[in-house]
Amino acid sequence: MQTSTARLIIKQKNIKITKYIPIHSQTKQFSIMKAFNIITWVLTILLAVAFFGSGVTKLIGVEMQVQNIQSWGFPDWFRYPVGLGEIALAIALIFFKPKSFVMYGIYIWAFVAILTHLQAGQTEMTGGPLVFALLNTVLLLSWKKSKYAR
Repeated sequence: MQTSTARLIIKQKNIKITKYIPIHSQTKQFSIMKAFNIITWVLTILLAVAFFGSGVTKLIGVEMQVQNIQSWGFPDWFRYPVGLGEIALAIALIFFKPKSFVMYGIYIWAFVAILTHLQAGQTEMTGGPLVFALLNTVLLLSWKKSKYAR
C-alpha cells in the first residue's frame, strides 16, 4: 500500500528545508486515538449513569432499595447519604479532573459495598460491585493514557 506524503517546509536562518511526512501513518494514529477516547468516554458515561440511577432509586425510596438497606442492617435514613454519594460520584466522574481521584473513590465504594453484602450473607450480590470495580479499573487505565484526563 502506497502512502501519500505531505510536504513540510521549514524556514530556518534563510535555509529552506523540505521534509516529507507520511500522511497515512499520522491519520491512522489520530483515528485510533480518537476511537480510544470515544470508547473511554462512552464507558465513563455508562458507569456514571449506573451510579446516578442507583443513587436516585435510593433517594426516591424504591421498594427494592428500602428492603436492601434494611436487610443490610442499616436504618432507613441511611439510604439518603448513600444515594447522594452515588450521585456525587456520577457527577464527578463526568466533570471532575483529574479523574483518578474519583475512580479511587469508586474503589472505596465497591470495597464497602462488597463488605456490606458479605456481612449480610448476600454473597450472590457481590457481583455488581465487582463489575463496577473491574470497569473502573479499565477506565482508570484508559484515562491515564487519555489527554482529556489531565
